[in-house]
Amino acid sequence: MTDQGVFVLTTDGTKIIQLDKATGQQIASRPANPVGEALYLLQVDDLIACVSKYKVTFIPINRFEHAASTRTSLLGDNAGIRGRVIVVANQFLIPIHSGVLMLDPHHPGTTNQIELDATGNIIALEGQIIVVDETNISSFLAWDTASTLLTQRIEHDPSAAITLAELAYRAEQSTQTLPAVAQAIDVITALPINQRPELNNELFSVILDMVEPAHQSTQSSPLDSAAQKALLKHLSTLAQSHQQVIAHRMALGDWNEKRGLAAEAVRAYQDILDQPSLSSSMWEGTGIAVRGGLEATRRIGNILNVSGYAPYKAFDQIATSERSFLNVSPKPSELEQLAKRFPWATTTPSLWLEVSQAQSKTRQISASISTANKGLDIAQDLSDLHIRIDQSTIDQLVEQAITGMLATNRPNDAQTLATKLEQVFPNLTLRIAGEIITNDQITQRAIAATRRPTLGNTFIRDDQPILLTGSPIKPTVRIDPGGIVMYSPQYGQIKYVRAGRNVFETFWSRKSPTNEPPIIPWQDETRTLILYPEGAQLDHTGTLEAIETTTGKPIWVIENIGAKLANQSTRIPDDLARKEHMFLSPVHGQVPVNQLIVVTDGHTVIVSDRVGRAIAIDLFSGKQLWQRDLPVNRLHDLDLNAGVLGICGLMYTNQLDQKQHNILNSIVASIDPRTGEPIGIIDHFGQLPRWIRVGNDSNLLVATNERIVAINTKEGSIDWVLNDDDLIESLAGWIVGDQLIVLDERANLWPITIAQGTRTTTPMDIKQRIEARSWVQVRADINSLIIAGNKGLVIFDHNQQLIADDSMNLQRPLIDLAQGTQRCVCIETPLFVDDSSTSQLYLIDLNDATLLDTTLLAVPAILNRQPVSITAITGGVIVGYTEVSIFVRTTSAKQ
Repeated sequence: MTDQGVFVLTTDGTKIIQLDKATGQQIASRPANPVGEALYLLQVDDLIACVSKYKVTFIPINRFEHAASTRTSLLGDNAGIRGRVIVVANQFLIPIHSGVLMLDPHHPGTTNQIELDATGNIIALEGQIIVVDETNISSFLAWDTASTLLTQRIEHDPSAAITLAELAYRAEQSTQTLPAVAQAIDVITALPINQRPELNNELFSVILDMVEPAHQSTQSSPLDSAAQKALLKHLSTLAQSHQQVIAHRMALGDWNEKRGLAAEAVRAYQDILDQPSLSSSMWEGTGIAVRGGLEATRRIGNILNVSGYAPYKAFDQIATSERSFLNVSPKPSELEQLAKRFPWATTTPSLWLEVSQAQSKTRQISASISTANKGLDIAQDLSDLHIRIDQSTIDQLVEQAITGMLATNRPNDAQTLATKLEQVFPNLTLRIAGEIITNDQITQRAIAATRRPTLGNTFIRDDQPILLTGSPIKPTVRIDPGGIVMYSPQYGQIKYVRAGRNVFETFWSRKSPTNEPPIIPWQDETRTLILYPEGAQLDHTGTLEAIETTTGKPIWVIENIGAKLANQSTRIPDDLARKEHMFLSPVHGQVPVNQLIVVTDGHTVIVSDRVGRAIAIDLFSGKQLWQRDLPVNRLHDLDLNAGVLGICGLMYTNQLDQKQHNILNSIVASIDPRTGEPIGIIDHFGQLPRWIRVGNDSNLLVATNERIVAINTKEGSIDWVLNDDDLIESLAGWIVGDQLIVLDERANLWPITIAQGTRTTTPMDIKQRIEARSWVQVRADINSLIIAGNKGLVIFDHNQQLIADDSMNLQRPLIDLAQGTQRCVCIETPLFVDDSSTSQLYLIDLNDATLLDTTLLAVPAILNRQPVSITAITGGVIVGYTEVSIFVRTTSAKQ
């Protein structure tokens, strides 16, 4: 209402009407269209303001009907106005997403912005703005008002000194920030010792926000270089915990980097590596918490890539000197510690070589491979910097890796590595166990060295087939083609047998401590690892045992390992899991909370229950390396490879409070399997994690309900994210060379490049050999990729081009498939005919999927037995019927 009348916006927002305030008669009107979507009207001076979502239009009152209007530009970017506009002292205060705009209606093209941390409807008071949104009321004071109030409070409230320092920085009072920080330090120092830690930590966080790079990337700092340097000194004084010291060194290094002081920056980062307590502690800077030493190594590498090797030369000389100070025959742990401390030193590849050779001598082949690859990685990085590395060191590192891969049944990895390194190191001399060899010869040697059972090309029709008590236990990793461990549930007995000419020899047998089938994560010709799960016996919670494969003699044993995990941990299941004694896993369905999961890489053994209570053991000595709680209490999956333990799952505490307190937290983490120290942790991962794989480069590949994510454990970053409807709720993944093969819920297989995260537009043409939720086998050989399911098998080359598919013409689904070196045997679901259960066996060539031979295997129906598995062993296959097995022989000789 004005002297000129009452101005009204129609309910549909289409017109502005001028009414006589005495009679209510309409005086004039004008369309509201020129002002956009009109919301409400305001008056200021001699103007009517029409407010829309994104703009304000001003119309002179005296010439309302015909005067030209003026309009502001877009307000609040695409977010628009976020609350009701108000008029204070003839100025417009307009709430937007990042604060409040002050606008003079007579100069609508110019605005001043007040940055605030909240948005909504506003109330303006003297020296204060109050913001009201859907859930909170926030108060913002002008600097003069706030500083006066806080100064008055400091005597009675020491935390006010910290608030004053923080506010000075945020208000861009550059001349007041340092004095405020100094005053806060003085106030805290004057307090009794027991009152200082909490305030000390609070002030540390405030100063870190002022100097930390993450907080300076979005806007320039209001402080000059000298002020930032002074703040860094204060930060160093306040740093008490390992995490705080790391945060200071990171900020100091970044400050030096930005000023071109490369040597000083390297020194700040090297200080983290020089102190094991700092190097192993976690640092969080980009949403991914990573180990301090890992981030320091990465940052030093970035500096050297820009500035050359000169900034690191002083530390390279220290590394060389410290190597000379060690004993003539240093312990591998001493060499490893020195290599980790100086990751960019020219002596580091030779340090890793010495460690790898020592591990080979003690038959720790898997560890030797991983260590050799670490040496090759730094040798390649230094070569990229044009730093010369002794060629003999490189040759020996390659020899250690390739020889070890062939010895542990990884021929495809050996060939891939040799091909890659020949391109990286042009003068490379390839050797296997000391013998010079070419890449082509490696391929042939790899084929010959494959540690898988040898099968003939024809079945032997025995009138009286060889019978065995029990059924074979299929190891996760088996490097023992001639022997297998059998288990008989009825007798509670396990035994180890080897195939001879027409007979089986039992090397040893023993009573099983549980009535549950044992699990064998690792079996080679000298050592077998067995997990006996918790059974019906109340006093037995699982046994983990390493034995000599051919004698059965215990090397080491841990009894009641489930109780050991629970008793030496503060972790308990979440409320719902504790009540139900199980929880829902995305891939495996309902799983018991005390279910033991075991993984090994042939060097380290990790055992965890489903609530994340874990222990690590050295496979060779049985020495406990660590025992601790993993950062999940609903463990969905874990994988161990390339010196990294990858885990994924949830931290879940109380279903009733979940929505209110947001305590359902998705987590993915990489962990050093030898120390238990985290390498990197991503909490609030976003989607529900389903399964995880660790690549040969130690990177993580994680599947969630909606995407596949690649996490670089060395860089502490996410390499790529693949959002794809075809990969929703995937069931499994296999790493094959440079690709990840993913099984979707519709039984399709998709190859994804590990480097770029790209996939083909169509799935692999597996000729419908896999049904949904049935078993799947994926095996990479030197020249082929073999994929098998309950409908048969197909063979691809390494470019996923189809080579061959089988010609079995199955009448019923396959129960299982047993693969040997060049051939495999499949067994079909039995058919009951004439009082017998008859199963068809198929012998197939794995080079071209040719069907070589078939045979029928019949057992009396009265025995009520069906085949449950088939396992290859040199000379034939063992068909398991739970309590009894039948050995079906094969031969290459003509019958």
